Parts: sequence; C-alpha cells; structure tokens
Amino acid sequence: MRGNLKRLEEEVNWFVDKNDYRNKDADWGTSRDSIQRAMQKAAGGYPADAEFKMNP
Repeated sequence: MRGNLKRLEEEVNWFVDKNDYRNKDADWGTSRDSIQRAMQKAAGGYPADAEFKMNP
C-alpha cells in the first residue's frame, strides 16, 4: 500500500512538473491520469465504477 501511494505521489508530482513550459516535450509516462487516480484513492472509490471512468 505504501509503495502504491509513493508511486502515485511521484506520478502526481510529474503531472505538475509536466505542465511547466520547460517540460512541454517530455513524455507523460503514467502521470496523465494520476490526478483522477489520486482522487479515487482519497475517496476510497473503486476505479471500475462508472463515476470514475473518464469520458472521451
């Protein structure tokens, strides 16, 4: 659990850094949806629930 939270924290940090103009050409990696996943963890939701799925 701690490992997963640490990984998610690093992905959220990269998400924030990625939005800096200096990182515009860098790869998103797995951080593109890290904000949504962090909110799901904080809320205790199940990612497969319809309310957590991203609409295209």
